[in-house]
Amino acid sequence: MLDGFVWSVYNGTWHKAADKYRKWAENTWYTPPRIPDSVRFSEGWQRLILKQQCGDTIHSYSSLGKAVSDAETALIDTQFLFGWTEAGMDSGYPVYEPDSRQGGFDALKKAVEEIHRRNGKVILYFNGQLIDTDSEYYRSGRGRRACIKRKGGLEHREFYNFGGEGTWLSWFGNKTFVVACPSDKEWCEILKRHIDLALSLGVDSVFFDQLGSIQHPCYDPSHGHKVPFTGIMNAKRKMLKELRGYLKAKSPETGIGIEIISDQTAQYSDFIHICVGPANPTFNGEGIEPFTDLFKYTFPEIVLSNREIRDERSDFRLPVNEMILLGSHSDVEIFRCRETIAATPNYQAYLGKVNALRERFRDTLLLGTFRSRLGYSVDNPKIRSNAFVAGEKLAVVLANRFPGPQRVRVEVPGYVFEKFDSASGDVRMEDGSLILPEAALAVALFRKNPQKGHSV
Repeated sequence: MLDGFVWSVYNGTWHKAADKYRKWAENTWYTPPRIPDSVRFSEGWQRLILKQQCGDTIHSYSSLGKAVSDAETALIDTQFLFGWTEAGMDSGYPVYEPDSRQGGFDALKKAVEEIHRRNGKVILYFNGQLIDTDSEYYRSGRGRRACIKRKGGLEHREFYNFGGEGTWLSWFGNKTFVVACPSDKEWCEILKRHIDLALSLGVDSVFFDQLGSIQHPCYDPSHGHKVPFTGIMNAKRKMLKELRGYLKAKSPETGIGIEIISDQTAQYSDFIHICVGPANPTFNGEGIEPFTDLFKYTFPEIVLSNREIRDERSDFRLPVNEMILLGSHSDVEIFRCRETIAATPNYQAYLGKVNALRERFRDTLLLGTFRSRLGYSVDNPKIRSNAFVAGEKLAVVLANRFPGPQRVRVEVPGYVFEKFDSASGDVRMEDGSLILPEAALAVALFRKNPQKGHSV
């Protein structure tokens, strides 16, 4: 032990270190969350900004039925609603009032009911920490008291601007926010009121943006913490635990999600909307490879999304394939949440094929346990692969991210090959090996047999 850190050597691949970390976490502070079926069985969501910060309404409440139809073509069953308020996206926080020009609360509730009638689901957005300095909450002094202070007493401020179609607002219309300290008791009560509003609307999940994010240390002793408060992520963890308990006591099957991966906060969320780092859509085998595998292997029960497939300007097949390789759920955000997936028909069609492939292997790929590269081997390092295990079954996901076809043989000791399938029907078997064309995605399924191993 050295200054609060635990050191432990390991021998083998990084999986050995991850196994040690998982065992330590389970024996000390980590409890796996019970994920509601509305999240576990979902292929993902379509994220829509209904009203922009600049005041433009992009998607009306009454248009959400069409959004459901557009998304279900790609087997996406959930609408993730941003900017559903009177003030619009990233404006007015922490006040969240349904848009009165569209009929207010009753109209939004009716839209939620219409989505449910079409067998869809709804996630409702709230920010977990931003306070608009132009809000009454801030101007009243309550927001000033609740926010993080830097050394010397200055407020920690952040800036988010959405200028619409012009440039003037982008340059001069920045919204200014202070950031709530998670140790402030009143702030937690405000977030609980957001939960109450979401439940009254009948949504399937509540989402708190930025709550997995590292935060600036707070120097305000009136919040009841040490100064400087370097344990601010621990305070976020405690606050999220309280919020989860509050929600589940009222509605156990309603989900709660957050943005940004953090092991401290993950155990109190049902899904995590990732942000930066975990995905690199253009990775081609050179440079530093993204490594979400480490977190996913250590905490395989945590539901993660993908992110940043916004149009068809680049080859969207590679990041979609990566989503399946990591067991992630789809985050559809066309033109930064301005359009439905119908505006990108090629992406819509391919995502539908890939999600259909995962549905055909649902027990392993969607509901099984992510095992990274353990339990099998491949003879071609250019093929990206991962394994998922469920009971007696082991599925190996294979993706070719290089130009031209690639041949690969999969060895799975103690298992018998059962079948293979691919997203586009373009993968074939030849002499016990699979031939994957460029950007192809395939799944090879094996069943346990203690007497023998098998390969394809």
